[in-house]
Amino acid sequence: MASFTKKVLGLAGVASVFAGMAFGAIVPAVCVAPTIPAPIIIRAEGTAEQLPSFTFTCTAPTTDRTAAGTASLQLFLSLPVTSRVTTAPATEARLVMSGTVPAIAQTISGTVSGSTVTFSGITLPASTADAQTIIFTVDSIRVNATSLVVGAGVPPSVTITPYITGTATSVPTAAFGAMSAAFGQNGLSAMAIYPTFNTYLSGHAPAGTLTANNFPTGTSTGTANTANSFVICNAVKPSAGTLVAGASTAIGKAAGLAFVAKIGENFTSAFKTAGLESSPSVTALVNGTRLSLNFTNVPAGVTLYVPNAAIQSTTSNTSTIQLAPWANGTAPTTPTGGVTSGSALIAGGAPIAFDNSLVAVTLTAGSGSVIFEAITADQNTLDSFNVPVYAVTTANVPSASTTGIGVSVNFAPVGVTTVPNFIVAANSNTVTGTTFSTCTTSLLFPFVTNQSGFDTGIAISNTSTDPFGTKGATAQAGTCSLSFYGSGAPTPASVTTANVATGTVITQILSGVAAGFQGYMVAQCNFQYAHGFAFLTNAAASNNAVAQGYLAGVIPDTNQANRAASPLSAAAAGTGESLGN
Repeated sequence: MASFTKKVLGLAGVASVFAGMAFGAIVPAVCVAPTIPAPIIIRAEGTAEQLPSFTFTCTAPTTDRTAAGTASLQLFLSLPVTSRVTTAPATEARLVMSGTVPAIAQTISGTVSGSTVTFSGITLPASTADAQTIIFTVDSIRVNATSLVVGAGVPPSVTITPYITGTATSVPTAAFGAMSAAFGQNGLSAMAIYPTFNTYLSGHAPAGTLTANNFPTGTSTGTANTANSFVICNAVKPSAGTLVAGASTAIGKAAGLAFVAKIGENFTSAFKTAGLESSPSVTALVNGTRLSLNFTNVPAGVTLYVPNAAIQSTTSNTSTIQLAPWANGTAPTTPTGGVTSGSALIAGGAPIAFDNSLVAVTLTAGSGSVIFEAITADQNTLDSFNVPVYAVTTANVPSASTTGIGVSVNFAPVGVTTVPNFIVAANSNTVTGTTFSTCTTSLLFPFVTNQSGFDTGIAISNTSTDPFGTKGATAQAGTCSLSFYGSGAPTPASVTTANVATGTVITQILSGVAAGFQGYMVAQCNFQYAHGFAFLTNAAASNNAVAQGYLAGVIPDTNQANRAASPLSAAAAGTGESLGN
């Protein structure tokens, strides 16, 4: 009997062994360390930079199964995590699970604490066959990259260290090594300005060239990063008749171009469309990359305008930027004379008309910004955009400026919770744009005296009102500064007259402004078309009165050309003195 029992038990043991071989033991899955085969470059100015997704796999051995269980995944990053909160405390960061036998389809939102993302509540079903495979995919993780120190050499790395825990029979605890997910670089290249229109390209060909006739009177040109100097003698405004029709074409040449601002990216994926800025789990309220063009030191009386048309990259046929819907707080409108040619929809905003018109920059105390957004983006080319900036003035209204308009660019927006979001980084350089000078007329009175019983009467006429209609002068007004050189010059040696209205004459007796003086005098009037007359007399003497008059000489406007002593017949146009006229 005992022998029979032993035999039965022995057969049972053998059956048990065969059963284990046929159906497999219950063992935890083995997880393979994740890797990111191609780390990306993120913008060091960004506070919500999206990292690449990554996948890792946990698999039971071929002859084994896994039991039902739970697990959690933690990711430790080298930067603060800024993935957007969707339904608190859940964020857009997500873990997507897939698997076989049985089929697994589960998505878990991550919670964020500092630089750690946690995916908890992972449910692992028991396998119904051997060799179960579970695939974990992680995406939509954003980081604040602004603490990265970017310099010469290899850019700083952003790392992710995964750590997974599970029940003993499903997925064991496993700590993986840090993996490089991204490298940080500045997204914006150094800004530049150009004073000529040749550099504003459309389709890699000049859209037009400004000649001297298209500039305000006396404007000079130069090379890259050399400021224009506008001498505002007459009203300046862009001419609607010279604008090129069509939303996809560049603005044509127009009077009043102040300068062209060059905005470039520092690596090929720095400028993105709204679709590229979005994450797989969140697409709403995401903008394309925005670029804020900032102006300072704009003189009173000057209005700046920028194009409302799409501006194409000078290096790619597939990249464009355009005014964001609320570049000035409200959607831009089409100025009178603009040619409407279509509309476009910018993510996060309402449809607005985009055409070849110009839009004014809203200025407060000489400062203001406009915001452009990437509408299309070439992720394999370093894009560069030339934005023409036009100045609109009235004659001699702007205050003279020795400091040019300051122009800088930075990513936008700054200091809000939208995606993307940025800071104004130290690499946001400011370049100098246009300076403004008022037109003047300088009059030379070669001899005036208030000595030996003589006095000099001075008359200055403002002849900017004339009978010549549209071909005549532009009416202007201003004061004159009288500077004295010689014996007995007053202190200070210059006197400012009252305002000289257009079409009027002011008179002054030398003894009233420079008693006892004898020498020559220069009158600098801050308007054009000034002419002078001097009258010397000792008429106060009882006998032998003497009187003599002469016309003041006209010195060409030194804001436009240096004073030259050559006579007009030998000097270049506008550089010689016109004495006695």
